[in-house]
Amino acid sequence: MSKKPGAAITIGRKLNIIESMSHPGLFASSFGGASWHNWRTILKGAFALPMDDAEREFFRSIAERDPPRKRVKELWVIGGRRSGRTASPL
Repeated sequence: MSKKPGAAITIGRKLNIIESMSHPGLFASSFGGASWHNWRTILKGAFALPMDDAEREFFRSIAERDPPRKRVKELWVIGGRRSGRTASPL
């Protein structure tokens, strides 16, 4: 999808945070690819979005709890080296 800078993007419905990260007209160029999978899983937990078994297991391994059943009001993340806090442009 190529758009002129500043061109409007028509989506047609409200997207959740994961869909927004993957949408080619929004943030896919910044958050696409497998390297963002763990962050997407953390956000699924924070927004109480459905997870598959592997995602639930990963969430439990880092949060030491089951994923929340409703959207959280606040999310704290302690990110160490190589956690993706910054990303270089491609």
